[in-house]
Amino acid sequence: MIPFGEPFRVLDNHLQKLTEVKFNQKQMEPIKKEGLQTLKFKTNINCGGCVAKVTNPLNEIEGICHWEVDTTNKDKILTVEVDNVQAAEIINTVEDIGFDIEIIAE
Repeated sequence: MIPFGEPFRVLDNHLQKLTEVKFNQKQMEPIKKEGLQTLKFKTNINCGGCVAKVTNPLNEIEGICHWEVDTTNKDKILTVEVDNVQAAEIINTVEDIGFDIEIIAE
């Protein structure tokens, strides 16, 4: 006989693994592709909790291949490698969460 909560525990473990895989696909070192563009932004994303707040929304943008925030830099630089994504989409996404963001001209 299967204990009452066992199917839910198993399902929860599977969902957690799927979530970890999705998260890690964006956070791992990117595979270099031709035509990728690197965008840099000055932000006020300054801690792990802030990074956690932007993780899912940034991961959901189709065309973002890799992103990271340098929270040790005084300007809290968000670096995003994209394939056919406009800076405005990233800016709107981050601002909608409640953070300040401006593109850095290179």
